[in-house]
Amino acid sequence: MTPTISLFHHLFSPWSVRGDSRVVASERVWRDVLNWKHAIEFPLFVDGDLNRKRPRVWVGVDVFEDWQGPFYTADGSKLLLTLDKQFTTDPNNDYPRIAIAHDVRDRLFALIDRTPHLDWMICTERLENVARMMPPAVTNLSVLKRTGHHEQYRENLWLGTRVSTQAEADARIPKLLEVPARVRFAEVVVTGEIDFQSFQVNRHATYDALSGCGFSRRSQIQSNPNIFGNKIDLLILRGETGPDARPCPIDAVQSLVRQGKEAGVAVWVENVGSRVVGCKTCHDNPYWARTLSSWKRCPDCALKGPRHPDGADPMEWPEDLRVRQLPNGME
Repeated sequence: MTPTISLFHHLFSPWSVRGDSRVVASERVWRDVLNWKHAIEFPLFVDGDLNRKRPRVWVGVDVFEDWQGPFYTADGSKLLLTLDKQFTTDPNNDYPRIAIAHDVRDRLFALIDRTPHLDWMICTERLENVARMMPPAVTNLSVLKRTGHHEQYRENLWLGTRVSTQAEADARIPKLLEVPARVRFAEVVVTGEIDFQSFQVNRHATYDALSGCGFSRRSQIQSNPNIFGNKIDLLILRGETGPDARPCPIDAVQSLVRQGKEAGVAVWVENVGSRVVGCKTCHDNPYWARTLSSWKRCPDCALKGPRHPDGADPMEWPEDLRVRQLPNGME
């Protein structure tokens, strides 16, 4: 079995969801981030490149959720915030108030600003909250004005959203293109065909989210200036895993890889899920379907009988799916 390769090197969750409460990460976890290396040397094969890589950090929760309740520590104490913006659990310490999501989120983005050597990857389904919840970057304003970037823009921030159907893509991708980020990515949980090259912006215009071009039936100019020229920089493709996973059609994964290749957009195939569905030939073949450890390939789609429980072994995939690219200039 081929070792699986992850897109990110570190996982960080500023808080965790436990039922109807939110539990903030310990102080040790927050401090450890500051000690993560500036570069990582390891045998990672990405498009033939074996090199030193900028560490990438995946944020494990949706930090733009509109959570209105309190936060707790691991021992069940309510998290408080002092007048000098320090977190505590001592109610007698400097007239504290109850810490809310805004406070913990501000601490996360302050940490992002303190670690410019790390690339932070935030995936959210609540893109409508980004503009009002993401604090301005700690950057010289004259630099932002000279480069034309928004005050919330960060050089080390990758911002993305998760979609699994065309309807979700139609609703979320145009919003993603409006937010300021160095890299915009779409994490696609593949359950069927999704077209990223023809979003209906309004009655008269469509938009290609992979090339950044708009098309209008009334004129040749783009009708939505908020997204004009913006595009997705990275497609992350994966199937669902676990006993209740939805089927992942292999032809839908191949279609998304083709869309990215045609538009020159980086594509990273993470896995094909626990219930990969090949072409009609291998799907209807009782021997292939029954013998999961088979090393034979389907003669039509080249899918091999899966041995990895999550479909994460690239050697079992058709050759055109063995793609793990990063956006231009990224390592």
